[in-house]
Amino acid sequence: MRGPFDGPDSAVSGPSRTPIREVGEEWKLALDLGVRYARSSGSATNERHADPAGISSPGKDLDLAFGIPRTADSENHRMAIRAATLVIIITWQFQ
Repeated sequence: MRGPFDGPDSAVSGPSRTPIREVGEEWKLALDLGVRYARSSGSATNERHADPAGISSPGKDLDLAFGIPRTADSENHRMAIRAATLVIIITWQFQ
């Protein structure tokens, strides 16, 4: 099933802010808050998101982030997890 954010002619944009709090030597907690706007084939919609995440930094150049995306669209204003999804992001910093 495709939505307005997936169309080949859709234009997606929006702001996002992510406060991060250090809770230990190797651990941080983050909360990505934002809105995405999409325009496609004459229709428009928006989607708010709040993505809580934990970030582990086991090495100086390595970060492992674990998050659970939560979204609410312009028709359903209640934040909900659309599917049981765990996002894992690995970041290696080259210097």
